[in-house]
Amino acid sequence: LEADGQTEATMAWVNNQLATMGAPSDIVPARVLIYFRLGKVRGWTVNEKKGQTLMQRKIVKLEAAAAMAVAEGKPKPMAATEQKEASFGADVIRYIPAREPSIQYHARRIADGMTDIEVLERAWHERRSVLLVGKPGTGKSTAPWVLAQKLGLPIVRISMDETKDSSKLLGQWVPAEGGGFRFVRAPALTMFEQGGVLVVEELNAITPGVAFTFHPMLDDLDVMVVDDLGIVATKHPDFWVVGTMNPSEDAGASGTQQVNYALWDRFKCKLFYDYDTDIESKLVHGDERVLKARDRLRGAEGIRTEVTTRMLRDFWQNISIFGWQVAKLMFAANFPSEEREQVTEACKLIGG
Repeated sequence: LEADGQTEATMAWVNNQLATMGAPSDIVPARVLIYFRLGKVRGWTVNEKKGQTLMQRKIVKLEAAAAMAVAEGKPKPMAATEQKEASFGADVIRYIPAREPSIQYHARRIADGMTDIEVLERAWHERRSVLLVGKPGTGKSTAPWVLAQKLGLPIVRISMDETKDSSKLLGQWVPAEGGGFRFVRAPALTMFEQGGVLVVEELNAITPGVAFTFHPMLDDLDVMVVDDLGIVATKHPDFWVVGTMNPSEDAGASGTQQVNYALWDRFKCKLFYDYDTDIESKLVHGDERVLKARDRLRGAEGIRTEVTTRMLRDFWQNISIFGWQVAKLMFAANFPSEEREQVTEACKLIGG
């Protein structure tokens, strides 16, 4: 474009140029468009209008786009070095959570004055996949939803278990009207192709076959080929994965196993979520009865059930709604029969 002294070109023109140059078969206009949209080709941008198909879009020189914007009374386009907003496909927009009511979440301090939400936000902007490992009820699942609500990102959550297969992650062929078959994409694959946040929960319950299918979603490659299903999918630049899992050795983590190292290694960032006593105190509004119950039971001999942050929050809420006597019975019901008597006795010592 620069050599020809042009200020704009259609994607159809780009396609012809690629064909003339004998470009490799894996270079397609869609990939070229992504580079311009991300500002990776300095001095140029994509002039996009709602409803345009791929081949109708134009690549425009920034100075020309700025002049057009001024003439039309619109704000100037962002410079190529500035951070650009994400652009999502039409099929994932419905997965953007409503801004209100806002999710109530107490962010945890990580290091250098940063909270977990700030770390996740930075990871999103860098498109670095994240694995959150920690105890049940510590906020691992809630944190990415808080970020998605804050930034207006499409988000889908899928849970791994032994019944999942690759069709649940990618989609499947179904009979089509009038005969034949059509491929129905799963929400996870739609996110891969159109952008958004994919939260994969209980990662260490994933079966080997699904894990190998999942690998390409975490790789840096632009294209995923699934021979078994006969599909080829192109990764959207605004696709991001967050995985969550409980430590496999925890009591109550049945059905889990050590994560395949090839899968574990593909996550670029890993954070461990432990119980945070300061956050727990805020969640129960400093109620001494709840905090004493936590201190007596967490790690006590004979108690294998995790006293989770979520459990403590629910305990306090039930006290507020039903009163202490009913709430402590509800709290004790979280534990198996062999532990329940010890829990009930601890509650009696605290508040009668």
